[in-house]
Amino acid sequence: MTTKLWLIACAGFLLSGLSACQTEVYDTSTAFVCQTTADCAPGYECKPSPQTNNRVCRPVGASSADVGGDVEEDVEADAAPQCEDGTRPTTYFRDADEDGWGTTDNSTLACDRPQGFTPDGGDCNDAAAWINPDAEETCNGFDDDCDGSVDASADFAGCPSVQWTKLPGILDSIDMTHDANGELYMTASFTGRVELGDVVVERQASNTVIARMGDDGSVQWVQPVISVENQGVSRIAVNDDYVVVGIDVDAAVTVDETEVPLGDPEQWGQEVVLLVLSKTDGQLVSYRRLWAYTDFEVKDLAFDSEGDLWAVVNPDLQFGGYAAGETLEINDDGLVLLEFGLAADGTIEDGSAWLRRIDAQKMLNGVHLSLAGTKGFAVANLGFDESLVFDFHTTGAARGPGHAEQNVEGVLLERIAVDQAGDLRLCGTLVAATTLDGITYAPEGISDVVLAQIDVDGATLLPPSLRHFKNPLDEACKEYVLRDSGAELILADVTGPGDETLTFASATAHLQESRGNALLINPGQTGASWVYNLTASFYMYPESLVWLPDGRVVAAAGFTGALPFADETTDNTVGSFVVGIDAP
Repeated sequence: MTTKLWLIACAGFLLSGLSACQTEVYDTSTAFVCQTTADCAPGYECKPSPQTNNRVCRPVGASSADVGGDVEEDVEADAAPQCEDGTRPTTYFRDADEDGWGTTDNSTLACDRPQGFTPDGGDCNDAAAWINPDAEETCNGFDDDCDGSVDASADFAGCPSVQWTKLPGILDSIDMTHDANGELYMTASFTGRVELGDVVVERQASNTVIARMGDDGSVQWVQPVISVENQGVSRIAVNDDYVVVGIDVDAAVTVDETEVPLGDPEQWGQEVVLLVLSKTDGQLVSYRRLWAYTDFEVKDLAFDSEGDLWAVVNPDLQFGGYAAGETLEINDDGLVLLEFGLAADGTIEDGSAWLRRIDAQKMLNGVHLSLAGTKGFAVANLGFDESLVFDFHTTGAARGPGHAEQNVEGVLLERIAVDQAGDLRLCGTLVAATTLDGITYAPEGISDVVLAQIDVDGATLLPPSLRHFKNPLDEACKEYVLRDSGAELILADVTGPGDETLTFASATAHLQESRGNALLINPGQTGASWVYNLTASFYMYPESLVWLPDGRVVAAAGFTGALPFADETTDNTVGSFVVGIDAP
């Protein structure tokens, strides 16, 4: 039996409608701590507690064994005063989030309801108004209805669940992909200490780590790329035999005890190195250096259906290294589309390069590739309020840039995929009012999610149709994945200005103030929609997402604070995580 003592604090005048004294309830195991009897209310004395190292107030004459044990039940009735109307005072619970339910950790006795308190207790999260015993359980990683279970109730099923979590250290610019067998491949930059499986690497400069992982999170191999200078963004692609990683480098790098030298810095200013690794053990097979006069990086990498490697880079002035003795004059802002053959022994053969000029007045932002059959498509952000979608051919005499393109104003399309019909699916952010096919779309949040479909009619990209979700997101589409079935999955970066409820089709997500949120969103194009919230206690930086053939989802992000879903304690931690999730 848990016995409660009434601690009576007399003030010499009426308080909160009590006849003589203000009272509070204390469990005997956490009774009022005192130094001397003068600290206690009349009728109580300060004595040692057998349950703690403290001295606590207990009824005069009670034995030490009674404190925290079976104090006579009449104490509560005898000690409790009456209100002016003759009734006994009511227990009220602190209701900080004003949802009508209070926390039992903070209660008070009063004849009249104090401001900020409620007679209904049982709120398991008094900082979120959407969490209380009367709430409906939703698929969001929280115990919405305070029944002690997360994302589980008699009326709710089919929610994603975390299966494993890896905390490798502080990673940045994480890029992941997978092969047909569901094996996961990852590249990322790191500074300081990184730990994956049995491999631990520590560097002061920003270096790169490449790894292969099983669908259960087991680490198969790790290959560090080491240099004395900082390395930039890296991108990864995989075929049946090899892993290719493109890295922005400022100095020679060492991979698998092999030094990859840097070119003549007086001839050019910046390089990208393409590394070919064995899928089996991560050993270096070959490499190729690309160079330009100014900073540039690999924006994206992909293999086509015939096993050729495609890349898009953003050099300036002059670009070389893609073929012996050849250079490409840029002299303007633009993208360079690259194609390389990959020999059976893993050697990168001489390739081809095509310049796709971009208006010099437009700042080039995100770029993403998607290849299907004999066609490829790219999307790029121009400035802060416009997107460009264009095509290219991967085979035959027409290999290289095509003639189909589409400018979309008011929308930043960030990710692109090709569906089974050969049409385009894109995910992005609505940043300004735009009219498409007679329909005007206007943003209502900080960044509203837009899912676009562009039909491909021969050499023509038809105007897009949109699905618009009005929500205050920071970066609506950090990643977008499309399955053959037509199912879609979005990884969004969300920091709510306060307690927010977001709606995607029939699914809802809840955000808490001062928390980082990485939302996995299935908008329900096929099947039921759902939202799963990977939350951190302070900040969240979503990086990459893959959807494995068996339906499992793997997401990666940086974070600060605590991760409620992690296998390990992460309080006050700055780091990164890779998490495996079973999706419905």
